[in-house]
Parts: sequence; structure tokens; C-alpha cells
Amino acid sequence: MFFFKKTNCYFTVFCILVLMLFFTVNKGFSEEEEEVIRKNQAIEDINGNTNLKVSIETTLKTETEHVGKLKKQLSDLRETDRILSTEMNAYKVRLSGYGNILVSPKIQIEDIEKAWADTNAALTSISDTLKYLVQNRDVVRQSLEQAEEQYELNEKQLLDINTDVSDISEIQTLVDNFQSLIKLLSFKIQYLEELHKIYTEKIDQLEDIQKAFTEFSGKFDEQIKLRKKEALFKRKESPLLLQNWKQVREELILLFSQSLLLFSKNFWSDMVRTLWKTSDLLLVTALVLFGIIQIALLRIRRYFIQLGQVRFLPEQYPWRHFILQIFRRSLLLLGTTLFVYFYAHLRNFYSTIPVIRLVFHILLTWLFSQWSLVFLKLWNQRGKYPVPGPLVFRLRILIILIRSFAIVYLVISWLVGESSIILFFVRIPFEISLLVWCILSWKTFRKSMTDPDRSPRLSKMQYFLMELSYLIVGGGIISEFAGYGSLAIYWYTSWACTAVSLLWGGLFFFLLYEWNKRFKTSASTLPETSAKPADPLKWLFLQICWLIWLGIFSISLFFAWGAKQAVIIGFFKLLSKNMTLGGMNLSFLGFVYGIIILLCTHAATRVWKNTLIKKILAHSGLRSGLKESITTLTIYLLWLFGILISLSIIGVNTTSLTVVFGALGIGLGFGLQNIFNNFISGIILLFERPIQVGDAVEINGIWGEVRKINVRSTLVQTYDNASLIIPNADFISSQVTNWSFRDARIRRIITVGVAYGSDTEAVRQTLLEIAEKQFTVLKYPGPSVLFTDFGDSALIFKLRFWTDVDNCLIAESDIRFEIDRLFRKRNIQIPFPQRDIHIRSEENKGE
Repeated sequence: MFFFKKTNCYFTVFCILVLMLFFTVNKGFSEEEEEVIRKNQAIEDINGNTNLKVSIETTLKTETEHVGKLKKQLSDLRETDRILSTEMNAYKVRLSGYGNILVSPKIQIEDIEKAWADTNAALTSISDTLKYLVQNRDVVRQSLEQAEEQYELNEKQLLDINTDVSDISEIQTLVDNFQSLIKLLSFKIQYLEELHKIYTEKIDQLEDIQKAFTEFSGKFDEQIKLRKKEALFKRKESPLLLQNWKQVREELILLFSQSLLLFSKNFWSDMVRTLWKTSDLLLVTALVLFGIIQIALLRIRRYFIQLGQVRFLPEQYPWRHFILQIFRRSLLLLGTTLFVYFYAHLRNFYSTIPVIRLVFHILLTWLFSQWSLVFLKLWNQRGKYPVPGPLVFRLRILIILIRSFAIVYLVISWLVGESSIILFFVRIPFEISLLVWCILSWKTFRKSMTDPDRSPRLSKMQYFLMELSYLIVGGGIISEFAGYGSLAIYWYTSWACTAVSLLWGGLFFFLLYEWNKRFKTSASTLPETSAKPADPLKWLFLQICWLIWLGIFSISLFFAWGAKQAVIIGFFKLLSKNMTLGGMNLSFLGFVYGIIILLCTHAATRVWKNTLIKKILAHSGLRSGLKESITTLTIYLLWLFGILISLSIIGVNTTSLTVVFGALGIGLGFGLQNIFNNFISGIILLFERPIQVGDAVEINGIWGEVRKINVRSTLVQTYDNASLIIPNADFISSQVTNWSFRDARIRRIITVGVAYGSDTEAVRQTLLEIAEKQFTVLKYPGPSVLFTDFGDSALIFKLRFWTDVDNCLIAESDIRFEIDRLFRKRNIQIPFPQRDIHIRSEENKGE
């Protein structure tokens, strides 16, 4: 047994050793096989994934081309950098010169305006260059980010390739391609970083120069405004003095040379070249757009003609037709002027190219004069308050004279400057012509005043215009000969712009007046039961139009007298400035906005009332009185909401509201308790509804219909068409008979007497027949007849019948007519009162 056990132990050890040897040999073979398999698999992956090899080769080729382009781009940018550096040095030289212009006290305003125009032109050029550089820098930054991402991705892919199998040729080729691509990408990143650096440096330098030019532009602008203000009140020596004739001769030579330059080919070619350089293809686009606008304006003009002939007839809409005709006759000129103005400001030509300003001012002058001439012609065609013929002729001469002088003056001041002495010799004939015109024209006017049919109001207006014209002409002449020529021009220009503002302000005033009049007329023709105004939104829009008209007209008068945009903004800032009053911050604009909110609330309540009654509650099945109560309560809520918003906009805060309500409570305790009582009573009437709109009520023996339950009182319309305004508290504290509180049916009684001896059954049947034939008498409950009493002179019958409140009086009247007719026909007598008189004699008295 022991032997067998020992043998089994040796055998077990032997088996274990054999198994260990087997696994060791097997493991060695497995590692070798796995290496072979792994290499074969790698070869298969490389050979099978042809897309990867092709992609790497294509990317390598593409990036090689990109690097070459970047190298050339960097070389070109370095050349551009040298050019930009030269330009920036020139800009810096100009900036130093601008500094000398600002500090020089004897510099002319024309030189400052020229420097201002050059500054704006430089700003335009710098802005375009900056835009180009920023765009390129953004492209370079984006390309740099992409190149860095691609570099990191390729490095990661290269690390993922197993270097243990690098002895395989296919894998080695792929690794070489990855290494070449990474090297190219590193060059690409290097070039892009250098490009980005150069772009950034130039952008920073140009932004500094742009900031300096912007500061100088603002200073030049302020200096020009200051010089012009000083020139208005700066007295100059008379050009008629002998020492000034030499300067006059020099300026005449300059004017002649500049005029010849104006007709030269080089001047216009240089200007076109400047425009083309600044706008490039946008100039062609602008010309095409201008042509399209003119074609569109021609079509609009034809539409205006049809509109004036079909819809806005002069008999029905005189002022609309009038304004339409003025617009139609000046539409092309107006479109051209606006196009030049907006395009010049959009492309910054207005401040950089002086001839553009000249063209715009000439167009504007022609437009103003065109409006005046058309207005004068159409005014006399209108027929009401016509201007005498001779005076019309002289007014046309005046408008043409002003237009011609303005154009000549603009051209000469553009050629030789605003401070030129030659302009004095242009103003003097013009002012003398104005004076002669005033004398001759008003002499003609005085002769026309002998007409007895002339309107006194028109005569007073023409006297006022005559005195005003003498004031304008005389003020300009006095300023001129006193040495204030610039002030004289400012005086004339401001009055001319004021005249245009008054022309259009008056036209639009009468247009709104006509619209308002027609709106009131259409509202007054509506039946009494309809809501007024007829169209709340139209009413609100009309009120807003009045506010807009007032604002625009006021601003136009400010601009007419030289107010700039900053003045208008400052004026509105002054209006919006808060004023502290207790705990409230109030402002004028806050009050205006509060009024607008209240107007909008008023219109909203009107719209809500119509919508609620006619749309929402129309098919609800509720009684009309309940509908009216719901509508009134919701309108109260809307008004409460609108008033709170209005108070908040005005500047009344919650603390102030608490003070107001406290003061209101004190007022209620003293003198407002009746008003508050009526208000609360009105709320109770709306909720409890003892009376409703449309109910028939009887108050102190007077019948009427409830028309409106207001905040303080209730309106009752009697059947005699009298309006009773009854405080709401009376309906709560007093007895009121409501004939239609729950049921509109009402029983009426007609008492009739017949003679003694009449057939009572015939009377009964006749009365029932009469009641049953009346359509205003209800069939259920049916009528009935009562034999009530034996009177002194007649048998008393009562006819009882049911009808509704609206027809009760008509029903009683019709039945009485029918009783009289049938009683006569059937010989039923209605007796007179009878009395027995007993006469006693004196004898009987003595006995």
C-alpha cells in the first residue's frame, strides 16, 4: 500500500512537470506567432487603408502649395509694410501741420475748412485700409488656429503608429510622410504667426493715427463753428475804403482763375478719379440706384395724378389735394436732393469733397424756391382768398431773385472763400433789389385795398406781411453797412428757411384740421346708441399726429435759425431733466409721455368696449344690463391701470401715492364725502344691479330709461327726451320704481263707464275683443274684464291686460281709440256725470 502511494505521488509530480514544459514551449510558439500575425495585420491595414495613404499624400501636396503662397504673401506684406510705413510717416507730418493750424490765430476759416476736409478724407482712407487689414488678420488668425489643430492631430496620429514595425517599408513611408507634413505645418504656423504679427502691428499703428485724425477733425469742426459764430458779430471795415481795392483786384483775379479751372477737363477728371478711388464699383452701383429711384419717382408721380383726380378731389379734400399737387410737381427734384444728401453722408463725401456740398446746397435752394412757386400758383387756383394778380407777379420775381442770388453767392463763396470782399459787392445789389421790390410791391398792395369786397382778416394779414418784409430787408441792410455782412447773410437765410417751415407747417396744420373736421362730422352722424368716437384707433392716431406735427414744426424752426443737432439734443435733455419735488422726480417729457399713455388708455377703453359688447358677449345670452355692468367694471380697471402707469412715468412713486391717498382720505373726511359716496354707490349699482342700463324706471312720478351709469351719477333719459342726471347715492338711499327689474312685462288697467241700462255682457265681450286684437297686448297672461262698481252716473268696468314696458303707453292709447270707435258703433253709451237738483220755494220754506 505504501509502495502504491509513493508511486502515485511520483507520477503526479511527473505529470505536473510535463504540463509545465508543454505550456512553456506552447507559450514561446504563441509569442512568435503573435509577432508574425501582428506584422501581417499591420501590413494588411496599411495596404487596405488606401484612403489614409492617398489623403496624407494629397494633404502633403496641398500644404506644400499653401506654404509657398504664404511665403510669397509674407514677402508682399513686407513690401506693403514699407509702403504703409511711408504713408503713416506722411500722416504724422500732416498731423503736426494740423497742430500748427489750430494754434495759429491768423489762419483763415477757408484754410481750416480745407484742413477739415483733408482730415475727413484721410479718415476715410485710413478706415478703408483698417477694414482691409482687419479682414486679412482675421483670415490669418483663423488659418493659424486651423494649422495648429492640424499640427496637433498629425503628431497624435504619428505617435499612434507602432514603431516596432517600422522596418516594414509601407509603414516607414507613411511615417516619413507624416513627418514631412508636420514639418510643413510648422513652417506654415511660423509664416502665419509672422503675418499675424505684422498685421497686428500695422493695425495698432493705424488705429493710433486714426484716433489722432479723429481728434483733429472734431477740433477743426469746433473751430469752424466758433469762427462762424465770431464772424456773425465781428465788425469788418467797409470794402469801399481805398486800401481794400488792391485786395479786391487780387480776389477778382483768383475768382477768374478758379472759374476757368471749373471748366477745365482736369478738374472733373480728378474729381471722378477721387470718387472712383473712394467708392470703386459702389459709384456705378449708386448711379444705377439713382436711375432706378428716378424711374420709381416717375411712377409715383403718375400715381399721384390719378389719386388727385379720383380720390382726393379738391371739392372734398382741398388740403390733401393741395399738398399732393405740390409733392407731385417737385417729386423728382426732392428725390434727387435726398439721394445726393444721404449718399454723400453715407460715403463721407459731404465733408471730404467740397463740390458735393455745393451741389447739395444748390439743389436745396432750387427745391425751396420750387415749392414756393408751386404754392403761389396753386393758391390762386384754389379760389379762396386769392392774391391780386400784380402782387403774384412780383412775388414770383422775388422768389426767382432770391434763388438766383443764392446760387451765385454759393458758387462765388466756394471758389474764393466766405470771407472774400467780392461777396460784399454781390450782397449790395441784392439788398437794394429787395428794398426796391418792397417799395413797389406794397405800393401796388395799397391800391388793391380800395376793394370793398376784400376780407378784413386778409387785409390785416397782408399789412402784417408788409411790415415784416420791411423789417427783414431793413435789418439786413443795416447789418451790411454796419460791417456785419456775415450776420446779414445769416439773417436772410434764417428767414428764408423759416418761410419754408411755415409753408409746410401751415399746410400740414390745415391737413390735420381737415381730417379732424371730417372725423367729427362722421362721428356726429352716427345714431345715439352707437359708441363714439366711431373709430377710437383713428382718433388716437389723429391726436398723436397733432403731437408729431407740433414737435417737427418746433424743431424745423430751431434748425431754421441755425440750431444744430447738439442743440436739439440738449433741448430734449433739458425737457427730460428731473425736478425733485418732495419724493417725486418730475420732468416735462414725463408729463408728455403720461398724457400719451392716458390717450392710449382712452382709445383702448373704446376699443375694448366695442369688442366686449359686439364680439365677446354678443352671443353669451346675458342681459344687456349685465353686459353693460361687466363692460363698465372692466373699463374702470383699464383706467386704473393706465393712470398708475401714467403716474409712474411722470415720476410719482409708491411713497408719493401713499401721500396722495392720505390727502385724499383727509379730503373725503371734509369736502369730498359726497363724491366718494356717489362713486361707491356707482360701484354698488354695478355689482348689485338694482338698476341696469336699458331699465325703465320711475323717479318722483317721472318715467325714463337708464342710459349710462357713470362714476358719479346715472343718466336717465325721459320719454320726453329730457336728460336726468341723478347722483348714484339717490338710487341706493331713495325709493326707485324699476318697471323692468326682473321682467319687462307690465300690467295696465283702463277704466271705462257705461250708461245704466247697457248690456253688460256686450260691454265685456267688446272690451275683450278690443284687447285681443292689439298686437302690443300679450296673449299670455290674457286680458280680463272686471265689473267693479255702480257709479253715480255709470256702470264701472276695468279692462286689465299685459304688455311690455316699451309699448305700454302706445297700447293704452290704441285701446282707448278702439273703445271709443266700437262703443259708438254698437250703441254703448259712455254717459256724462248726472246730478239731481232739488229747488225749494219760499212758501215751502215758511211752512
